[in-house]
Amino acid sequence: MLNLDFSSVPSREPLEEGVYRLQIEQVEETTSSTGNPMLKVTYAVQDVEGQRKLWDNYVLIDKALWKLKELFDALGIDTSSIVVIDVQELVGMEVKARVVQETYNGDIVNRIKKILPV
Repeated sequence: MLNLDFSSVPSREPLEEGVYRLQIEQVEETTSSTGNPMLKVTYAVQDVEGQRKLWDNYVLIDKALWKLKELFDALGIDTSSIVVIDVQELVGMEVKARVVQETYNGDIVNRIKKILPV
């Protein structure tokens, strides 16, 4: 006989579109599918029921650095010159994000549209 508690299992339904407070839960340095260095960031969504998560990838190439700059600016990190940082220092920091719904492979999913300061 099974005795399982599903009360802590997060919903898999997409979040409604809107602005949410996010806490950086994990930052992983990895390589993109095209071979470029990349940061994979896991965000814990705050102030919603269940343990909801959002993810975003930051490819570390010149034409995509605007996205990481947006994150750093929202975190209050000075991006006016060269930034030297241990990305693990980002864990626990908070931002707000405008979250939208999109269709991906026939499913409605969430995507972070814009990162904002708390």
